[in-house]
Amino acid sequence: MTRIDMINLAIDADLPTNIERLEVLGGLRQINSMQRCKWAETLFAQHPESAITLLKSVASGPDDDPQKPDAMLSLVRRIEKSDQAQAKALIDELRTKFPLHPATAMAQTKGPSA
Repeated sequence: MTRIDMINLAIDADLPTNIERLEVLGGLRQINSMQRCKWAETLFAQHPESAITLLKSVASGPDDDPQKPDAMLSLVRRIEKSDQAQAKALIDELRTKFPLHPATAMAQTKGPSA
């Protein structure tokens, strides 16, 4: 069993609490971005703060991460009513860094700055 497997097992036991702990410790990036995005989708209904934390960790990651544009779009959808300025900044970043990605087109047609 690898260290990541052990982390995944421990995190699944109490996911929201462990996400917050990992974020404080700077350990979220030890978990691959696809897993963080999956957890975010699972958590939105009951733990939206943890879900947003996960999406932010992917959205602020490296530009070559294939999950980044979709995480940014999902984050825009989750925060557009509560933080329009941040949502607009994310859409602008999508336009600049990922102009041909489908997430950019979706953000432009439905986003707060559309």
